[in-house]
Amino acid sequence: MGRLAGGVAHDFNNLLTVIIGYSRLLLDSIEEPPEQRRLYVEEIKNAGERAASLTRQLLSFSRKQILISRPVALNALITEMQPMLQRLVGEDVKVVASMAPGTGLVRADPDQMSQILMNLAANARDAMPDGGRLTIATENVETASRPGGAFIGER
Repeated sequence: MGRLAGGVAHDFNNLLTVIIGYSRLLLDSIEEPPEQRRLYVEEIKNAGERAASLTRQLLSFSRKQILISRPVALNALITEMQPMLQRLVGEDVKVVASMAPGTGLVRADPDQMSQILMNLAANARDAMPDGGRLTIATENVETASRPGGAFIGER
């Protein structure tokens, strides 16, 4: 299973490199474009980058890539993902981000955090078949130190 995921991820990543590269070239070449056209091109680039993130997750699953934990600003990640999360849950569920300003960083793999948010949003959608409101909130939280270091993060 891991070998299959690795092979698919490798081939998929090659295609995504072309998609992302050409969308960046197109974005750079458009002089004073109509705003809607620019938004479409940016969505192409964003979709390619999200697909590249999925590829990295597949490679991680296949044990060909090591997860890289680093400081991540969850507020920025949630803001970037909010349009995609809204499309994922559909029209009947409203995605609302309630993020405290000045929140700290979490040490995590950003691709895994994105996948976690997508999974939580999909589960929320399934739990609200008649629609509803999905609120994603962050705030600074202090926790007691654990052996081996302290946890500093958002929830």
